[in-house]
Amino acid sequence: MCKQYQIRLYICIELMSGFINKTITISPFYMEKHNKRNFLVLVDCQYDFCNPQGSLYVTGATDDMKRLSNLIIEKANCFSKIFVGLDYHPIGHCSFHTSWKDKQGAIPAPYSHISTFDYGHIVYKPIVGSVTDEAFVDNEFDIWPEHCVAHSIGATLDSAISNALSHYLLKSEKSGFVEYYTKGESMMTEEYGNIELARAVSSHAHNDMAIYVAGEALDFCVFNTLKQIRQHTNLPLYLIEDCTSCVIPKSKKAIYDELEKLGVQFIASTNI
Repeated sequence: MCKQYQIRLYICIELMSGFINKTITISPFYMEKHNKRNFLVLVDCQYDFCNPQGSLYVTGATDDMKRLSNLIIEKANCFSKIFVGLDYHPIGHCSFHTSWKDKQGAIPAPYSHISTFDYGHIVYKPIVGSVTDEAFVDNEFDIWPEHCVAHSIGATLDSAISNALSHYLLKSEKSGFVEYYTKGESMMTEEYGNIELARAVSSHAHNDMAIYVAGEALDFCVFNTLKQIRQHTNLPLYLIEDCTSCVIPKSKKAIYDELEKLGVQFIASTNI
């Protein structure tokens, strides 16, 4: 059985009699969870993904953001630092379907898949320039509606998350930090992961801590960000599974299987 520790807390309670103090018992497990050494990573919690009016809305993201914002507000003292990853594209980015055309000069439909064969045989080609080999995942390149264009409303943080981060900074009394890392600025390169964010998480990490990840969408940017973080650290890594959703819901099981192989654990926001 775990040894218990007696800790005296001074709890301000608004009663007619004024303030009281109370001694409570806290287990080492509680202390480990609330030692403010943990990191929280937010992936692409942006208008275009999380708002039903967004151009690339992920079904379920609105509720994901409500749960995630509640976590940030209610458990602000659990996290010493919050890392925020943002999709941030120039106009005409190669991931936009409007940046491509077929042999007849027609723009392909959003959510189309361009294979390396199609690209090599000019079935489809970018209107400007050429994409890098890294853009193809399993010999396919996915094209999307225009989204998260730099300086547009679509690239802004979800309002609930923005408000929660403000609360976090105030409640943490200057001991908490929020850092922002953008990706996708290069015109002809697609980035589902956020390598600069992953490196920053690793470089700031300490022993005896955990890293929690949430955001959109699980089957693309969240998945790849988790992989990149794992490549840079072996610390406990958690997916907050009720604060993320898939663009393609049927892909969820395969994503979970891959994450399990990487040693990623799954947890609900209410259990942090």
